[in-house]
Amino acid sequence: MIGRARWFVVLLTIWPLLGLAQVDGPASGTGLPAIPAMPAPADPDTVTVRLEFPEDRALPGAVSLARDTLLMGQQTLLALDFDPAALPDEPLSLLDGLEFSQTWLAWDGTATVDAAQPGRLHLPVRVYQINPFRIEAGLASTGVKLVNLRTEGSQETATIRDPRRWGWNLLTILAVAVVLTLLVLVGWWAWTARKVATEEISDWNVPVPGWIPASVDLQNLLDSGLLERGDFRDFLDRLAGICRHYLAVRFGIRAVEMTPPEIRAACRALAQPASLTDSFLDILEGLDSRRYDPQPADPEYCRHTAWRFRTAMETARIVPRFTPVPAEDLLAAEKAWAHNATALAAFKVPPSVTYAPPGERGDS
Repeated sequence: MIGRARWFVVLLTIWPLLGLAQVDGPASGTGLPAIPAMPAPADPDTVTVRLEFPEDRALPGAVSLARDTLLMGQQTLLALDFDPAALPDEPLSLLDGLEFSQTWLAWDGTATVDAAQPGRLHLPVRVYQINPFRIEAGLASTGVKLVNLRTEGSQETATIRDPRRWGWNLLTILAVAVVLTLLVLVGWWAWTARKVATEEISDWNVPVPGWIPASVDLQNLLDSGLLERGDFRDFLDRLAGICRHYLAVRFGIRAVEMTPPEIRAACRALAQPASLTDSFLDILEGLDSRRYDPQPADPEYCRHTAWRFRTAMETARIVPRFTPVPAEDLLAAEKAWAHNATALAAFKVPPSVTYAPPGERGDS
């Protein structure tokens, strides 16, 4: 047991020495691993802006800035020194056509003449970039200038400034209150929307087909005696109203307030086939033209137009098999439909016959 304890003490003694022997230390002999050398920081790039003068313009002999270090966006004076002997009567005319090769140097186009130094012109400029820069004009240069992005005081306004700690001020409290209010509103909307979605949807009654009231109205118009009394204009006016009401119910548009082109555009927007709408639009265009014509229409045209309207309705008629229509209304509509067919049967005109306005028919 004594021998084992002696060897254990020896190992504890020489173990650190064995560990140091495995490490290649630096030349200083400290025994610590060598730290790699950090590369030297690269010099910042210097950006250059050139003052470009027209070819026939004199160039300044020297260019200088009032400051060596500028704040971002701070206005300073750029001095251009010209030969006083070569100055024109209007020294500022030398700057006509002057342009800067970079957009980060802002100049408002104004300049002043330095009365104390003949030949010097001052241009107010602002720098909007972060790298060191210089301004060149011909062979003259301002040298390298610096841009400072920080402000000295925390109350000063600057494009870039030192970070500030977030504090609980009035603006922060208002922002938190707005966010919490929006979260509450979103949660309330989601809860109410789910509640409405789970409610039973009420039954929706399918509207009555348009030909049912239109048939009754057309029967009343034919039995009104307007044609027998010669009130052709009133007959056409009421027929146009019946046709528009039918189109409003049949195609679900506001046809009562529309012109025929507007009705055609509305039906196309609803993808209604032209085979169902064109015949009604032709009838409406003819009615709108003839009922306002100074020359009244003849009874044959009135009867034929009513027959065309009923024929067009027959093409687009929907039989109300699944539409809940009162029995008395449906019976009256069916009787009116048969009555109109009988009343207009004797006034059918071949499709080749058309009715032109009075001026085109040779009427005086």
